[in-house]
Amino acid sequence: MATINSRHPARDRIASLATYHDSKIGALHDIENILDEYELQFDPSYTSFGLGGDEGHINIPLKTLNPAGITCDCCLEKEKTVDNVIVFAWYKMPSGRWEINAYLS
Repeated sequence: MATINSRHPARDRIASLATYHDSKIGALHDIENILDEYELQFDPSYTSFGLGGDEGHINIPLKTLNPAGITCDCCLEKEKTVDNVIVFAWYKMPSGRWEINAYLS
């Protein structure tokens, strides 16, 4: 199991993302793009993000990308689980925009 240390640049990049978004999914895509730069990804076996409702939070498990960056069943054994998670919280403001707080634990 891999661990992302406290000085990993992905931590600062995710924490410095804009707070207000037009959609929850848009914020997740921004996080996913950052993770990809560091050969990390949301755990593909974790399919229930449970993003319903006007407010809530979720911890999303992570994995490393396999060397080829392929996420298929035949290659999952090459991925390593990461013992950090993305903590993702949301609140729908009266304006209709979303207040998103996310960080890498």
